[in-house]
Amino acid sequence: MTATTTAEHSTFTAADGRKMGEYRWDVDQPVAHVVLVHGAGEHLGRYEHVAAGLNAAGFSVSGIDHRAHGRTPMAWLNLPGYQAFLDDTAAYVAAEVRTSTVPVFVLGHSMGGGIALVLAEDGRLPVRGLVVTGPTAKLDDDLAPLLRKVAGLLSRLVPMLGIVGGLDTKISRDPAVQQTYRDDPLVADKVSARLGYSVLSLSERCNASLEQVELPFLAIHGTADEITDPQGSQQLYDRSRSADKTLVLKDGWYHEVLNEPGNAEVLDEIVAWISARATSSHEGVA
Repeated sequence: MTATTTAEHSTFTAADGRKMGEYRWDVDQPVAHVVLVHGAGEHLGRYEHVAAGLNAAGFSVSGIDHRAHGRTPMAWLNLPGYQAFLDDTAAYVAAEVRTSTVPVFVLGHSMGGGIALVLAEDGRLPVRGLVVTGPTAKLDDDLAPLLRKVAGLLSRLVPMLGIVGGLDTKISRDPAVQQTYRDDPLVADKVSARLGYSVLSLSERCNASLEQVELPFLAIHGTADEITDPQGSQQLYDRSRSADKTLVLKDGWYHEVLNEPGNAEVLDEIVAWISARATSSHEGVA
C-alpha cells in the first residue's frame, strides 16, 4: 500500500466561489475515507501525524481549512457567521461522498466536532460514521460566560480584536506541542471576537439538538479539558438517538487528545472503530 507522506495541497471551491485550501493524504486501494474537520484558530497542517496513522490503517484522508484559517485566507472583518462553516463542510463532505468508492467517515475536533454534530443533527452528513474529539457540544464554564458577555457586541464593533488567549497551555500537557503551537504562523494566538461569537453560537446550536444525532459515533474527550466541557460529550452520549454510540473519557487529559502524551492509543481506538464500521453495514447509514 502506497501512502502520501505529506499532504498534497489543492483547492476546493465553495458555493459562493470562495477558494478553500484543501489537503489530501491518499492511499492506494483504501478501505475507508476520512474527512478531517479542524478546530477554531488552527489548520489542517497540524494533522499530518493523524493522517499518517489513518493512512497506515488503509484510510485515505482529506479536508479543508475553514474560512480565515490556514490556507484559506480571509479577513476576520469579512468572516460570516458559523453557518458558512456548516455549509462549506457539508458541501465538501458531499463532494467526497460522491466521488468515493469506499465508506466515508468524518473526524472533527473541537469546533470541527461541533460543526460535524450540527450537520448530523440536520441530516446533512451522509457518511458511515462520525468521530469527534473534544467537540464544542458545551464550552467550558469559565470560557462561555466571557464569550456570551462580550463576543456578540465586539464581533460587530471590533471583529478582529483578540478576546481569548493563552490556549497554548490548555491544548496539551506536552510542552513540545505547546511550543509548536506558539511558533506556528498559521495558528491564531488569540481567538478573535468574531470567531469567538461564532464558536459560542455554534456550541449553543449544537447542544440544543443533540437528540437529533442518529449517526454512529465515537466521542473522545479529556476530563481535564478547559476549552470544551467533557460534559458536552456526556450529554451527546446520553441524549442522542444513535443506536451505535461510544464515549471514551481520558482521565486527566487536556483538549487535544490527538496531541496528548499517549495519543497513539487514541489513534488506535479511532482506527479500530472506523475499521469495524467500514466493513459492515448499518441500517440507515450511507
